[in-house]
Amino acid sequence: DLHDSELCKSKYDDSNWPSMNLPINWEKTSLWQFNGFIWFRKNIELPESWIGKEITVELGAIDDYDVTYINGIRIGATEELKKWKDNRVYKVKAEVNDNKILTLAVRVHDSGGVGGGIYGGGFKMRLINADSGEEIPLGGDWKY
Repeated sequence: DLHDSELCKSKYDDSNWPSMNLPINWEKTSLWQFNGFIWFRKNIELPESWIGKEITVELGAIDDYDVTYINGIRIGATEELKKWKDNRVYKVKAEVNDNKILTLAVRVHDSGGVGGGIYGGGFKMRLINADSGEEIPLGGDWKY
């Protein structure tokens, strides 16, 4: 079940989606009372030297659960109870990283209570090239 929802792929049109500046607890936004599922998407243009290389995706803490995709391929998930403080760190195999435009899609589920969203928890949101150690920041505007 590597290929999931169409909205994880780069060809999906998210141009009418609003943007949110991440990381942030979404209860500090206009979504402050929302509990449920939200999809977040971000397109990242990779340097040529990154294509076909193993990378690491670091998203920081997510309240409560996430399933994370790159270009439509599931790269990781945290779906266990009481993991909302845990930093999300997912390795991406070189063969998955095969395109200059990387579409990162994260399905976040806030099951209730205080908090919700990709809030970082003081952790850097970034991509890391496994070969060179170079980083690309992921914080900033994300479609949702």
